[in-house]
Amino acid sequence: MPLPVMVHVAWEPRTGVWSVIKNLMRWQQNNGLAASGFFFSSDHAYIKWLKDEISYNHLDGKVFFCPDLGLSRLAELLDCRLSGQIEKIQSEEKGNNIYLLFHDAHFSSVFFPLKKEIRAVRIAAFHGCPNGLLQNNPVKRRLHHWLGKRLVHYVDGMVSVDRFSIPVICEKLFLDEEKMYTVYNGVPSVANSKKNFEEFPPGTFRVGFIGALDNRKQWHLAAESSRIAWNNNSSIRFMLAGDGPDREKAVRWFDSNADFASYLGEVRSASETVIPGLDLLILTSTNEGMPMVILEAFACGIPVIASRVGGIPEIINDGENGFLVDVTADINSIASKILSIANSPELFAQMKQHALKTYRDRFSVESCGEAYLALFRKLEGEKGHGNAGV
Repeated sequence: MPLPVMVHVAWEPRTGVWSVIKNLMRWQQNNGLAASGFFFSSDHAYIKWLKDEISYNHLDGKVFFCPDLGLSRLAELLDCRLSGQIEKIQSEEKGNNIYLLFHDAHFSSVFFPLKKEIRAVRIAAFHGCPNGLLQNNPVKRRLHHWLGKRLVHYVDGMVSVDRFSIPVICEKLFLDEEKMYTVYNGVPSVANSKKNFEEFPPGTFRVGFIGALDNRKQWHLAAESSRIAWNNNSSIRFMLAGDGPDREKAVRWFDSNADFASYLGEVRSASETVIPGLDLLILTSTNEGMPMVILEAFACGIPVIASRVGGIPEIINDGENGFLVDVTADINSIASKILSIANSPELFAQMKQHALKTYRDRFSVESCGEAYLALFRKLEGEKGHGNAGV
């Protein structure tokens, strides 16, 4: 039976999207599958970071620079480098089926058309509904409509990583909901993980925030609600790992709250080094798709308090493996939920068990990888034969 050759393609895969790609490529390599990645960017600093990530994780990936001409992502319309790389793989892997997975699908159509000689099954994955699609901008709307029409023409299947985003994406890009599939993201187990921050005294309840320091993530709500909870329970400690536009503001806040709070800065592989040492994760974003950080917490058996937005209600069962809060929730209401878990060993133990069960049942990297393989093979079969081209 021909072996699938998995090829990941993306424009500047950051944060959660990069975690998805990294996890899938690792899983594919560990299961004897060929896995490659081709990534494009106009940001030299980002290119350096991604190359370091590829090297650190021992992945087969290449990063290509595109000139920043205002609409730099559209530069791929006139760029044949991707076709050349896939042609090379096709030549080296004769007899094996090539599966192309394009991430952040709302811009994936800029990579098409590929050269007609390329024979591959193509899937475009939406990692939530991008902020730009939610803006009521007629120019952007027409641009995305045009990109959406190209996507329908050039790919064999489209995927959303959560069900919530499907109707929103289809409305904005004029797509057919019936032609969209759902494949939940997955994360690896953390059996060999370790904390990279200081040990706390026995009995400490460690609350954490992992993510970008910006308005959308609302890190300050997690910080302030933890401060209120600490005032009522001195065993609580708060820590934050991340970077972003609010870094200086965050540093000042942590300097003023050093009695119970620690800022870890930007941390590589937080899922392996920081999250396993937490007792509770907080994610109070104004919008999300399928946040990887929640799945990474559940893989460690860590309950989560998160906003009721995007695909989060598909992960968190309120009161079972964590708590859902409204996006307008104030710090006092969030603090009360922190305290309800920290002050009840019985509830905490139950939530840990449910969080771990949720991960094992639905969000392991194995289930995600197998789901993509099954979908590629289904689409391949619908084409009538392997190695079929568009």
